[in-house]
Amino acid sequence: QTMLQPVLLNANTKIVVRGRSHSRVAVQIGLSVGHPGGGFAGKYRTHIPVSQLADGEDFELELSIGRFHNETNSNSSPVGSELTDLWFVAEASTAKFEITSVELTDAPEKDKP
Repeated sequence: QTMLQPVLLNANTKIVVRGRSHSRVAVQIGLSVGHPGGGFAGKYRTHIPVSQLADGEDFELELSIGRFHNETNSNSSPVGSELTDLWFVAEASTAKFEITSVELTDAPEKDKP
């Protein structure tokens, strides 16, 4: 689904992904971002290990924006960019998983006692 308004990523942005895994396989979750004035800014990804996606079970992953890395520029960050695309890729071509919802939140970290 195309986003109607730009979503500006900041240091507090979290991406909550819900779904169901039908295979024991690791997954790459990625995002494409653009510059606020227009133009491509990069692609970032994070690795979800098999241990977080049990076969046949629902899952919910809360991923901080700082977890996403650019493989070609390790000093780069998606913070300050506009989200243009989210993508999910299983590390095995025969794997099955479904994404039921994706939510972006902008909640600051809670103080921990």
